[in-house]
Amino acid sequence: MPAKTGSKVCQEELRRILGRFSSVVVALSGGRDSSFLLWACSQVIESDHITAVTFRSDSFSHGEAGRAQEVADLVGVNHHFVDTPEFNDENFLQNDLLRCYYCKRKRFRFLLQSYPQIPILEGSHRDDLGQYRPGMRAVEELGIHSPMLRAGLTSQDIDNLCVDYGLPFKDYQPESCLATRIKTGQRIDPTILQRLESLEEGIKHLGLSLVRARYSYEEIRLEVLPGEINMAFANREILLEMARQQGFTNLSLDLAGYPPGRNNH
Repeated sequence: MPAKTGSKVCQEELRRILGRFSSVVVALSGGRDSSFLLWACSQVIESDHITAVTFRSDSFSHGEAGRAQEVADLVGVNHHFVDTPEFNDENFLQNDLLRCYYCKRKRFRFLLQSYPQIPILEGSHRDDLGQYRPGMRAVEELGIHSPMLRAGLTSQDIDNLCVDYGLPFKDYQPESCLATRIKTGQRIDPTILQRLESLEEGIKHLGLSLVRARYSYEEIRLEVLPGEINMAFANREILLEMARQQGFTNLSLDLAGYPPGRNNH
């Protein structure tokens, strides 16, 4: 079924906005939103004038890195991984409510220095305005372009257009910075992030499509999709053993499941 009229109108506005750029750098996480933005750029701008950049640090999962490369290959643009400097920022490591702001500020300043003459694009959309996203403050302060937000695209619009054009991005499970797993107020420790990533990846191999291992003073609270809670509970002994292998002795399962509509945690 073709995308709804509202989605098409927003798409045309997005094409108009992107058409003003002769070349761009797109911050590509490998998630649905930045992937769709990269594809949209490729429909308007010559592919050899598009550069996709994926930030890489201890808070970036290996799974996301692989998917970002797949997206860039699918769209057919140049793709670079860059090692970003947020772990050198004490403000970020302290992990207060502005953690995302400090991270985005470091990352986008780095991009601006690396590509001083080329517009930098990122994948926020209209629904993000209704969520607590301190990172958007850094985007605005540094003059980073958010063309989907400016065009008025919503999350549903992006889904509609992915279906209409046969793009695989709609089915991408939401991913997020690994630093979001550590409870606010606890210092971010790269070693803990590695252990949490290993635990989540191991659990996914049981057939669970989305896993969040929330860390709070050596206690782990697992979130999975509501429809997969029974599967997780049925494998509780395996989950406990996986947690022990990563050095976590206290494990619980959130019976509410991963919150619907949450896409950045």
